[in-house]
Amino acid sequence: MQKPVDIIEQMIRASVPEGGTVFNPFCGTGSTLLAAKRTGRKAVGCEIERTFCDTAAGRVGAEMDFHTANAEAHGRAVARTVQPLVGSLDGDK
Repeated sequence: MQKPVDIIEQMIRASVPEGGTVFNPFCGTGSTLLAAKRTGRKAVGCEIERTFCDTAAGRVGAEMDFHTANAEAHGRAVARTVQPLVGSLDGDK
C-alpha cells in the first residue's frame, strides 16, 4: 500500500535539513523517495522485492524525466540520479 506522499513530505521537511539525505531501508514503491526529491533532499532506498524496486525506480524516474525535460526546455541543467541496483543477498541472480 502506497503512503500519501504529501504527509511524508511534511515529515521530511520537519526532520531533514534541505539538501540532506533521507535513508529508507524498506522503500517499497518509493513514496518516501518521491517525497524526498520533491522537498529538495537526496534519497537512498533499499528494497528486497524486485517488483517493488522496479516500481519505485519507475515512479521516481518518471517524475525526474518530467522535471528534467521541463528544466532543459528552460535552459537549466539537471543531474540524473536514479540508478536502480538490484541484487540478491543469497547470490541468486
